[in-house]
Amino acid sequence: CYSRLYRLAEILLSISSQKESADPLITELRAYVGKNYAKRITAQTISEQFAVSVPTVFRKFKAGFGMTPANYINSVRLAQAAVMLEMTQKPAGSIGYEVGFEDVFYFSKLFKQKYGVAPTMYRERMQDTRK
Repeated sequence: CYSRLYRLAEILLSISSQKESADPLITELRAYVGKNYAKRITAQTISEQFAVSVPTVFRKFKAGFGMTPANYINSVRLAQAAVMLEMTQKPAGSIGYEVGFEDVFYFSKLFKQKYGVAPTMYRERMQDTRK
């Protein structure tokens, strides 16, 4: 369990910008997404949560993470899915839903774009490296 949490923390740190921001809102945004990635999150819901405008949300994500809110959220979801594929035997589609993707095909497409292989192939490769 601890190795899984450690791996997720490592992935989340690699997703974020290499420069550590002095902006506390960026730190709060990272924590919020890390805690709520499985829920439906939009720039609008983040805007309401932190009482800032939607354009401010976009600016902060671009400055802190180098990407849009949706891209950052999807990166966190995909990272968590990768961990779950390595650590569980749950079906890939179930993992996609569990990490917050409403469409399994979209999950699979994004996963393949990021990792170069479909989720099930990723699991097989990770299991082969453990042998």
